[in-house]
Amino acid sequence: HEFKSINVTIPYKKDVIPYLDELDENAQAIGAVNTIVNKDGKLYGHNTDFSGFMYMLKKHNISIEGKKCVVLGDGGASKDVVASAAIQAVVKHEQAGQMIVVDVIPGNGAITYDECFEKHTDAEFIANTSPVGMFPKCDASPVDLTKFPKCEAVADVIYNPLETKLVAQAKELGMT
Repeated sequence: HEFKSINVTIPYKKDVIPYLDELDENAQAIGAVNTIVNKDGKLYGHNTDFSGFMYMLKKHNISIEGKKCVVLGDGGASKDVVASAAIQAVVKHEQAGQMIVVDVIPGNGAITYDECFEKHTDAEFIANTSPVGMFPKCDASPVDLTKFPKCEAVADVIYNPLETKLVAQAKELGMT
């Protein structure tokens, strides 16, 4: 092992696990690794998606405890089940009252966007883990936030552009 640490991205986040000596609890819970650290020849797998999302919530004083949370995207279309799994793990860890997972490909616990608009417009927190709104298709947004009048805060895991259309609309509507 001629390295101190490396990053792992899609589609290898699960594939690397058998080659590692140990996983941290986040990587175990999510079933994926995005950072490998070499400590004296032993390889340790970590998942920073969990801690990164947790940091984003804390930094912006977003509390989701006891609240109804909608997670957009389950990895079906984007093949990045990892981002969604990490965010779902944080939502559970933070003791949300209810978590609704929505995806263009329903199943595996995820519901359709139509069902979300029919039954869950009372959500108080929305997290986007779908690729909708990512560069180069920056003019798209996964949902119209005016349909969610009780929503207090929105988090988007898309980092390009820094402010997605979804986040811009959330700010416009006075949401965190």
